[in-house]
Amino acid sequence: MLFHRPLSLRLTPSHMSTESAMPRAALLLLAACMLLSPRLAAQTVWEQMKDFKGGIVTALEPHPDGRIYAGTLGSGIFVSTDEGKNWTPKNTGLAARDVHDILIATDQALYVGTSEAVYKSTNGGDSWFHSSNGLTQPGVNALIQTRNGAILAGTEGRGLFISTNGGANWSNQNNAMNVFRVTALAMDA
Repeated sequence: MLFHRPLSLRLTPSHMSTESAMPRAALLLLAACMLLSPRLAAQTVWEQMKDFKGGIVTALEPHPDGRIYAGTLGSGIFVSTDEGKNWTPKNTGLAARDVHDILIATDQALYVGTSEAVYKSTNGGDSWFHSSNGLTQPGVNALIQTRNGAILAGTEGRGLFISTNGGANWSNQNNAMNVFRVTALAMDA
């Protein structure tokens, strides 16, 4: 189960101005949450989002303990501990604020792929450190953890990279791959 409690969000027509980026971001956030959980879609109660000033949401990752992480373009990482009602920025040490993907590893470490690097947090996002040694392309679009614990990173122009030591070092895994822009990664269930 992705969410332990239903996430609620409501946008009223007076908040749906085309001049404001916040309603578009809120709609994107809701749509992504609903895609993550069919049960969530069936139980959604619409309420106005408050305190989310993150701009365009590009990545969402629910944590098993109920927290929800949101990555944004330009404003970094936000976390909600109350089903999306309130959001708190979590950007200490996160120099690159254009977040493309979020990964919660099996050891509960967080990784974010950004326009400039991979960053890692071992304390729930309270602080981040650069974790991109060996990545020859700074733009990381997608992250996934394999069954054996390795982390794969899909990059903007250098293909696929792998880390077998918790993101400390990365090596190129393109082999015979001749497409070097990787925008998404998936694994069989």
